[in-house]
Amino acid sequence: MNKWVLSVLLVLIIISTAAVTFPLLYRPNFQVTEASISKPTIRHTHNFLYDFLSLGSFTFYYPANESTSVNLRFSNDQGYMITKSMAFTYSIDDQTKVVSFSLPPFASTHHSIDLEAGQVLHGNLSVSGSLINDIFFSLTTTTYTQSISFSFKLVNSGYSNGFAVVELRSDGMSIWSNRYTLEAGGSEEETGTVTIPDKEDHMFLLVVVEQGR
Repeated sequence: MNKWVLSVLLVLIIISTAAVTFPLLYRPNFQVTEASISKPTIRHTHNFLYDFLSLGSFTFYYPANESTSVNLRFSNDQGYMITKSMAFTYSIDDQTKVVSFSLPPFASTHHSIDLEAGQVLHGNLSVSGSLINDIFFSLTTTTYTQSISFSFKLVNSGYSNGFAVVELRSDGMSIWSNRYTLEAGGSEEETGTVTIPDKEDHMFLLVVVEQGR
């Protein structure tokens, strides 16, 4: 094989290598740095639904559109010196529970039930122990939200201008996202706030999920 052929092969190898490596080098490289996620601020709202005097027994129904605590209050305010017995039955997602208790005259008790969004509460209360079997009943709900503030620095350490999509994830699920563009070697600081409808503990993470030129 003469020198001319070897030179041609060498040039072809160099061109092929450059064709593969150059696009890999000439691209953006986005990273989230200096990320800070605040401790959530939890807020609650009370909603009044029922308040009435029941005789003997009653049923109720409540569909939860969001994460909610249902607060039930039973009161023997019209006790006439008579202790009353109660059997409180409720079901959530086809799971039924029965709570039995007694209330002396002028006494009251509370019962709280946590519901997730989409769950439906069905309940029934029967009262015994007196001629009238009257009982005061009230139902209120407490809904919770938590606000999460965050900040980060987005850096493009690559050799090309480009875009990046950044997500804030809660337990691996996206709850916020935004698209940014940066020049090669550029950076910018970003802030944001997101609200989610519950009061539970979560693991939050800021991450680049997509980038390109």
